[in-house]
Amino acid sequence: MVTLRQVAALIASVSAVTASALQPRAPGCAQPSSYIAGEPNWHDPSSGLFGIGTTSTHEQSLPLPAQNASTGDRGNRNTGSSKQVSTSGLTWTVTNSNRSISVPAKFPSVVHLDLLAAGIIDDPNIGLNEGTERWIWQDDWTYSADVKSLLPQLIAYNSTWLYFGALDSPANVSLGGKPISATYNAFHDWRFDVSSIIAGIANGSNTDSTLRILFPSAPKYAAEESKKIPFIPNQKTEPFPSVTTVYQIANREFVRKTQSDFAWDWGPAYSPTGPLKPAYFVGLDPVNNTATQSTCSLVGKTSSVFVYETSIDIYRQGSINNLPPNQKADWIVKVTLSAVSTRDQKATLQVEFPELPGTLQNVTLSSGFLSPTFKKGDNTVVTATFKVPANQPELWWPIKYGNPKTYDLQLTLKDGAGSSSTWTRKTGFRTVIVSQADISISERVKGVAPGQKFEFEVNGQVIYAEAINMIPLDVFTPRVSGDRYTYLIEGALAVGQNMIRVWGGGHYQTTQFYDLADSYGMLVWSEFIFAASCGYPTYNSFVNNVVEEVGSVVRRNNRHPSQATWVGNSEGELLSIFAPLQTIANASYYQNGYDLLFHRKIRDELLRNTKSISYVPSSSTTGYFSLNPYLPRLNKSLPGDVIGGTEWYGYNMSEIFDISKFYTLRVGRFAVEFGFHALPSIYSLDRVLPTLADYEFNSTVVRSHNKHNPAGSLEYPFPADDGQKEMTQGVNFYLPTPNKGNDKRATLDAWSYATQILQFIDVTTEMLFFRSRSGAEETNRGIMPWQMNDIWEGTTWAAIEFTGRWRPLQYAFSQCQDRLVAYPQWEPAKQTLSLFAISDFSTTLQGSATWTWYDFSGKSLSPTQNATFTIQPLNATVLYSATNVSNIFPVGVDPTNAWLKVNVKSADGGYANEQVWTLPGTLAKAPYQNPGLSLSSTGSNTFTLSAKGPGTAAYAFMEHPEGVLGWWELVKGGAPKGNQPFNVVFLNPGESRKVRFVVKFDRTNGGWAKDVRVRSLWDIGH
Repeated sequence: MVTLRQVAALIASVSAVTASALQPRAPGCAQPSSYIAGEPNWHDPSSGLFGIGTTSTHEQSLPLPAQNASTGDRGNRNTGSSKQVSTSGLTWTVTNSNRSISVPAKFPSVVHLDLLAAGIIDDPNIGLNEGTERWIWQDDWTYSADVKSLLPQLIAYNSTWLYFGALDSPANVSLGGKPISATYNAFHDWRFDVSSIIAGIANGSNTDSTLRILFPSAPKYAAEESKKIPFIPNQKTEPFPSVTTVYQIANREFVRKTQSDFAWDWGPAYSPTGPLKPAYFVGLDPVNNTATQSTCSLVGKTSSVFVYETSIDIYRQGSINNLPPNQKADWIVKVTLSAVSTRDQKATLQVEFPELPGTLQNVTLSSGFLSPTFKKGDNTVVTATFKVPANQPELWWPIKYGNPKTYDLQLTLKDGAGSSSTWTRKTGFRTVIVSQADISISERVKGVAPGQKFEFEVNGQVIYAEAINMIPLDVFTPRVSGDRYTYLIEGALAVGQNMIRVWGGGHYQTTQFYDLADSYGMLVWSEFIFAASCGYPTYNSFVNNVVEEVGSVVRRNNRHPSQATWVGNSEGELLSIFAPLQTIANASYYQNGYDLLFHRKIRDELLRNTKSISYVPSSSTTGYFSLNPYLPRLNKSLPGDVIGGTEWYGYNMSEIFDISKFYTLRVGRFAVEFGFHALPSIYSLDRVLPTLADYEFNSTVVRSHNKHNPAGSLEYPFPADDGQKEMTQGVNFYLPTPNKGNDKRATLDAWSYATQILQFIDVTTEMLFFRSRSGAEETNRGIMPWQMNDIWEGTTWAAIEFTGRWRPLQYAFSQCQDRLVAYPQWEPAKQTLSLFAISDFSTTLQGSATWTWYDFSGKSLSPTQNATFTIQPLNATVLYSATNVSNIFPVGVDPTNAWLKVNVKSADGGYANEQVWTLPGTLAKAPYQNPGLSLSSTGSNTFTLSAKGPGTAAYAFMEHPEGVLGWWELVKGGAPKGNQPFNVVFLNPGESRKVRFVVKFDRTNGGWAKDVRVRSLWDIGH
């Protein structure tokens, strides 16, 4: 049993290690100096690796500035932090197509950030800048730098390669005026032999020493590419579900870049472009012809071989993807090196896990050629395998289930000339599959619905996935700093989550993110970058581009034990199933193309590169009939079968608490997406609202920061009538009406709080319902609310705002994704209230429960009732049930003046949970009185939260000011469970709680403590 105290200890131990999984334990090994854009910095001139980026970055460390850069501060345009990185420090410039704009640039970068830093534009997130700054993505841009300063170092090598970690797509690279290559994929690295060009520059035959990267307009490129296939129907041309969704900029399917760059229903359309990752000149074959002996390197590099990718795939002998392995079998470690070589040559590889005695051995490298090991040029797959005894290593476990143990694998490569290099990669031993096995006869006898499972098995043990959906952290990824990854993962751990889904409409996450997930024990559901469309092109150049991408990202991620599954796309299978049922032209083209990409090409390439991971074709999958050959179910399941995942987004405000609607899409065994949107906090709105007139719920600027439902075109500003109406109706139906008189900012602040409380209640209901189904016929095995984080300061489904501020929803996760939770379930159609206790433990759990009715003055309306319970593993049990309002509420009680508190506690006292329930609509009519809330400091970041007035504080929410980040926790003293995030609670008159603010980042020097505030529903209209 893993307690929150153990989670806190893990966070403390890992927080000090935000450097790299590249950290070797062998004495004398070099340590990575830093990450750049989430990737380890390989800059090491002594070994022939020359970083060509700038020494300063765009990264913004937490906490973010209180205000975005605008016309009022053109003298202070530093868009990033003061972080300095070790590179060659080339001077970069970015220039538009007609050269009317040419400004200093950073590298890595995107155009918007360099224009912002130069004072050409204001932050695009402010006001209506999204519309006025469209000219940026409509133009072509060139990044350029003179490499002459590097020539004295580069001419010491006979061979020079140019390596790019990632270039946004499309791009054209040239050096010294000589075209090198066009690139059409932002999701993997690129390598080019530039030896002859460097030689020409060095000997003076070429006087142009400039490296240029041209980034044509991606939307224009995509529009041209779209002409190659039949028109893809969208929501503007066909009723839902259409083949694809256009958010703002069309044709995103035709370019391999971040899909949400073209907008989504929670983010803007900027289509940023630029050099996204670090880049290097790589010198090979030293002129002095000395065979180097490198004891430890950051990356594998001999005199004649540069290993740019080290894949480590660890699996049980005999493993087959998607199927349970033999947990007693030996481990197979498959190392795959991707490298460039200056010649055809044989090479040897020695491997060792220093912590595991007896693992030092020489292994045979195989490239698929009879000879040599490496051919001259680029070698993408050179492999070696070796065994580790079954029980020798300690297993890696996700949080809640054990210790996330990792090991360093030390590799020594010796090339044909005797030059060697030693480097390490961190990895772990675990098995993880997504089991979609058929429901057995014995399971059906026990009441499990027929169909297929959808559950994660780690090391042979079924786990319950307390998951969360993650989108890109920023519209401009070079702004993302490492502390933002740490903060989000630590926040997920704190609220009880053990899995993060890297959603398929954004981009692949960085090495730094996965390194942290490995260390913390956070499972990662990773998706290939395809989303909300089954109309992706399938002409040869596109498919080949995708296959290369898939192989690269799978090999890159193989070594990470946190990697839980690879999923082909987000929601594509739903559209694949439903869209062809409509009378649309070319329906078979989209269906056949979907099958080609996601059931064959992507799956086949994944199987070629890993045996340790399951492939699931879509987040909304219906499973399969056969794995070999692969035969998907799609819409061919039998009546009554329960299969795959499900989603639920309820926007009919009269039905959002009607649980009978939650399976409208289909009954599923895993809740992949569900949620509701809300305004950002007033602190986030302060960053983007330029004038006082904009501080209105329905102002043009506030509406333009709401993308639900999406415009489906370039119409701007788009009023987002659907999203605004849904929030308005929801608040009017279920909560007091916000009203602060003529104070515009205060009234908008009240609307923000109200919509966030509505979001809190709605998503709480959904989470607890789906969790309770772990004990029902569908045997639910995971919940994954939408969504963890924000990409900008807008009206979204997020729990953590762009600045890092926790919304009430993040505290709902703490209350609902704990190991033991209570659930008051209301079924309006049956007029039935049932009380559940729910456990995600893999063992039987015993405990007790109490429940009490109160009115809104804090008076107890009836004696406290109690029950004991026993919950089977990963299950739920009913504590109490009553039907009809007359039987549910105490005799003579007005339902609009009553609320129920339910508490459950494990028998050992280590786990406890509290939930409240009111009849839907009650909170809009309740007789509130001033609760007299206060939050008084007791020192050391601790406070006493008290209700000193005559009324109950409903959904009391503590807030910190700008300049500090962290979360509130309940101080529980010596309870085995330890402290846990705590906020958004009911307090009766005279009650108090001791709380602490867990400070993660502070630029106020502690001054924040005097400006904390707390409010409840009473404050909305007073």
